[in-house]
Amino acid sequence: MVGIAATTLGADALDSMVESLDAEEWYRIERFEAGETGPAGDVGLALVHHGEKDPGGHATWEGDAGFGVVHGAISNRADLGLSHAEVFERVLDRPTVTLPKLSGPFLLAAADRDGTLLVASDKLGTRECYVAGTPDGVAVASDLSAVAGRLDSPEIDVRTAADLLSFGFALGEKTLVAGVESLSPASFLRVSESDSPRAGERNFPRVGEGESWSKSGNETGAGRSSIRRYWEPSFSRLPEEGYVERVLSAYRRAVADAAGTVSGRLGLWLSGGLDSRTMAGVLREEFGPLRTFTYDSNPPDASNLAPARRVADALGVDNDLVVETPDDFAESYAATVRACDGMVPHQNLVAPSFVFGDLHAKVDVTMEAAPQGEFFGEEVWTSHLDAPSAVDAFRSMLAFRRESADDVCALLADSGHLGRGRSDSAPVDPDRSIREMVADSTKSSVPNRVLDVWFRNFPKNAHFRGNEAVRSQVGMRVPFADGDFLDAVAGMDHHRLRRGTVPFTGGRIPRSMSPLKRAVVRRLDAGLDEIPYERTGFAPKRPLALHDAGYVAKQLRWQIAGRPGRWNDWYRDAPAVRRTVNHWLDSARDRPLFDGDFVKELRRQHLAGETDRWGLISGILNLEVWMEQTVDRATVTPRLSRTG
Repeated sequence: MVGIAATTLGADALDSMVESLDAEEWYRIERFEAGETGPAGDVGLALVHHGEKDPGGHATWEGDAGFGVVHGAISNRADLGLSHAEVFERVLDRPTVTLPKLSGPFLLAAADRDGTLLVASDKLGTRECYVAGTPDGVAVASDLSAVAGRLDSPEIDVRTAADLLSFGFALGEKTLVAGVESLSPASFLRVSESDSPRAGERNFPRVGEGESWSKSGNETGAGRSSIRRYWEPSFSRLPEEGYVERVLSAYRRAVADAAGTVSGRLGLWLSGGLDSRTMAGVLREEFGPLRTFTYDSNPPDASNLAPARRVADALGVDNDLVVETPDDFAESYAATVRACDGMVPHQNLVAPSFVFGDLHAKVDVTMEAAPQGEFFGEEVWTSHLDAPSAVDAFRSMLAFRRESADDVCALLADSGHLGRGRSDSAPVDPDRSIREMVADSTKSSVPNRVLDVWFRNFPKNAHFRGNEAVRSQVGMRVPFADGDFLDAVAGMDHHRLRRGTVPFTGGRIPRSMSPLKRAVVRRLDAGLDEIPYERTGFAPKRPLALHDAGYVAKQLRWQIAGRPGRWNDWYRDAPAVRRTVNHWLDSARDRPLFDGDFVKELRRQHLAGETDRWGLISGILNLEVWMEQTVDRATVTPRLSRTG
């Protein structure tokens, strides 16, 4: 994986972490060390990047004040009139003043000559960053195994496993390794000689041999460490008049700034939907020719293919059809699990065989269009913001994607209460993650609390983490990590522009799209609003009520005739897939993490055609393959932790 490694544990630890990241022959490594010059320890940084393939996707600096690396791109650096050296110097000197001014998809790490280490995520956390504290120092890396390997006795965190099985992604900062935390969006970690955290910073805990996180302990053996959130969107409602134009202007500028950091061949996933066609239209204007890719499995009835081709033809850009097949399933899936640190179940992946087989030769950088619709009001519905509490809102929001809590608890039942007899152990409770995620917000009103929690969790954990496979092969830009754009969409009028539900359905059936999403594509004036939307069968210029009718009709057809499937059917019908999946399921049955009899019953139900169990089976496969890559290779011990 491309990314960073940073540590106060010395040169040998840095070597090991870099080795875990360096996976492809074209990767290049930049490395900096301070030696034993500072009270924060032997500070070292390393950057693994795509080399000449994406020169704008990384940066390094070394000067009298210190050294630093950027994984990604600070897209507004030129507008700020700053050199990379000035960015690093100012971040080290005044991070809470400098970091809020920076936009773009980046992970930044820097150290001064006194040995202070600082690592900062961008405003959406588009680049993964794992952090752990030990009695001897701090380890930070873009790869989970690299950090877990620095702990004396790392354990599997069953709460995260329950999240992945329940929701398809982890909530909050937890990871599959107890004692390793994921750095939140718009946050920075500081390790220094200071005796106490500065104002607004929280203690960053340590892990000692045989113990879980100690929330009261933040002495790392190499100074003191703390984490602080440096920015958040403004959730004040913006005036209705001129709002759509304001959002579109901020969006154009964010996409143009991100594209301005790209040299070489640019690619974009192009579906028959509205989000990618909107981005394709703006990129065609701001960047020029690009290459688009359309995969035939979203939705699985292939209704996206014709609209995507029409969009590409209208814009005059190349379009490749990516046909998803079950070929090379075992190899491509194992590679994806490794790239995504076991944190992305199979049902959330896009064409892994193509990503690891062909993508690298076709483009140098891809632009990410997901989760654009969510920023334009798709995921957080009006009814969610009107809920009695933020916990209720997220229970409703996640209901459409979550597996049965009873099934998840039954699947993980053999793990017992774990905790090795401690009084703080507790059985698996998927709802606990929702409550903890919401409790982390300081917002008082329900709407602002919902939005605050959503911005901090859903884009990063449910979308960007899944980009790691693509990012391992080519560069990537995420234009949404832009302060002006995020402020604009966070100030959306709830009732007029967010997605609502179909009248007289009791809030159970969502409308076909958010009004803002439709308004933006219509404002582009590129003829894209005349091409049918695959979700409804009608062009965006047609009335929203007509789209709602088409959307509901399509959902009803799927309920009556059955929703078309791919991998769930291939597991039943393709012998090679069935053999591979059954091999992994048999291995999972022997793990203490799972109830083996329940795994066997899920397989029986699915293969017999009684019910579609691919969601849970996919989650089991993800965890099993990850444990083969980590537990079985002694990166993580097979002890399990449920502590909060």
